[in-house]
Amino acid sequence: MDFERFFVLIFLCPALAYFIRFCIKEKRIDPIDFKFQFIFYWLFYGFAVPIDYVIGFEIIKPWAVVDYTQEKFFYSMLTAMLLFYTTLIGFLITYRKPIPINHYVKNQNVKLLTIPITLLVIIVVSYFLYNLDDILSLSRMERNIQGVNSSYRILKFFETVLTATGCIFILFNKNIKNVHILTFILILLGAAQGDRSSILVPAFAWLLRVKPTIKTRHFFILILSALFLLFVWKALYSFAIAYALGNDVSLNDMLKSFSFSIIEPVSSYNLTTWVLADWGLGDIYGGYTIFVLPYLRALPRFLFEFDVPTLAEQFMSLYLPHIAAKGGGRGFGIVAEFYLNFYYIGPFIFGIIWGLLAKYINNKHSLILSFIFLLCNFRIFRSDVASVFKSYVIMYGSVFFVWFIITIIIKYGMSSQLYEGKTSNQSFRDY
Repeated sequence: MDFERFFVLIFLCPALAYFIRFCIKEKRIDPIDFKFQFIFYWLFYGFAVPIDYVIGFEIIKPWAVVDYTQEKFFYSMLTAMLLFYTTLIGFLITYRKPIPINHYVKNQNVKLLTIPITLLVIIVVSYFLYNLDDILSLSRMERNIQGVNSSYRILKFFETVLTATGCIFILFNKNIKNVHILTFILILLGAAQGDRSSILVPAFAWLLRVKPTIKTRHFFILILSALFLLFVWKALYSFAIAYALGNDVSLNDMLKSFSFSIIEPVSSYNLTTWVLADWGLGDIYGGYTIFVLPYLRALPRFLFEFDVPTLAEQFMSLYLPHIAAKGGGRGFGIVAEFYLNFYYIGPFIFGIIWGLLAKYINNKHSLILSFIFLLCNFRIFRSDVASVFKSYVIMYGSVFFVWFIITIIIKYGMSSQLYEGKTSNQSFRDY
């Protein structure tokens, strides 16, 4: 092992040791525990690429070329790892795991959602069956380009309403069999859309409703099995593509496709190291993209037509315009965003803010707030604040708020009718 890899390994050891110690100390892993989720995503997105670098696995470089053999990118890798450490420290300072409470605030009138859910499922399923060929043949970039089409936007709106409404039903329905059935249906619809987030949203609602736990040793077995399957999948996928093209693939070529960063970490981490290496200090935003831009992005586009690009969109338009024109996009990364807003202290500030939010929502014991925070927690390390805020807080929060108002109206109407009935009966008896 050369000196550079050994040096990165020294930086890696505390992160791996802390995560293993945390899991062993927990004894049983709670997948929806905010602290576990934060630490898991923190390790995954912050250290998967350095692990690949140390072991010698190939680091995938989608679009933006990040060559860690270059001195500037190597040192930016080390800097990024240090910033991830400060993020964790900030989170641990402010977050305290609450005493377990077995109940959440629940809504008793969730049955009223059965009819609208059924109608929405019929509408969306009918659309997918009618346009199945186009859905299967369009690439992700082509689907992104369709985002400017008004009919496509309407469809995505109905999909969001369906998923959000279904998640309310999953969270509050007392019949666990109905919960399992609806979760399965929503996951199938998400798979048909070709959007991984559409699959994970109902899965998170199901986890929050069922609240399963897993023994630590079983969790480690599951993680190792998942990594093995990822390795096998990538190797078989490379072989299948090469075979279809008539090319020969050796075992050595297949082994080169193994990587810990094979899923998502490579994109946001490479972008973070690129920002640290090449983004000028004159571009520090001072909190604009965190405290102002999310609210501007929340304004409906059909009412206010002005350009408020996210950091990810700015990156694509400035440095990869040819790919952006084809519908290509990429997430940004919260560590890079807070660095661009507050320089080196930024990721530490993010950890403090996120720890305070997690603590507050835990203390509220609200299923809806916990669900939205779980979604944000999942996306935050590979996205930016404005995108996460609009995708989950605004979109899903708006649907939840509408159903909350409808529920209150129905409760008020039912209680008024009941009161009037009692009054009439009492008057009759008095008479």
